[in-house]
Amino acid sequence: MNPSPPAEPAQRRRLPLALLAGVALLAVLVYANALKNGVAIDDEYIVLRNPAVRGFSHLHDLLLGPYWPQSTELYRPVTLVSFAVDWALTGGSIAWMHAVNVLLHAAAAALVALLVWRLRGGATAAACAGAVFAVHPVHVEAVANLVGRAELLATVLVLAALHLQLS
Repeated sequence: MNPSPPAEPAQRRRLPLALLAGVALLAVLVYANALKNGVAIDDEYIVLRNPAVRGFSHLHDLLLGPYWPQSTELYRPVTLVSFAVDWALTGGSIAWMHAVNVLLHAAAAALVALLVWRLRGGATAAACAGAVFAVHPVHVEAVANLVGRAELLATVLVLAALHLQLS
């Protein structure tokens, strides 16, 4: 009979939900001022002037068309579909679209904290990593501009994939 391995302490098995919520809230607070932003040049061409993102009547263009209307070199259908969802829900509210970017950044920060914890970094290391990710100025362009949604979606999806791999 083999002895069973020692059980992990209870605090080691579950990361406090408050820690993840705190990291996400920190990201929201830091980037809440982006909700008042208008549109940048790229936002105008990719979101405002792009008929493909005005709902789902141009599904072919959403899924198979170029991301940048003047070029066929960029292909980002997930991002375009996310803008189409925004447009369908709110009629093209710029503040809503900025809020989605802020929430995606908050989700990414929480996923970073969770990843550090799952890699046995401990709650303190997880909180620090998530907090640094949440407030780091390198993320300003991705969060503050609508077209930064592509980077935010990529970050959230890659982090989610890493969590799935660890499962």
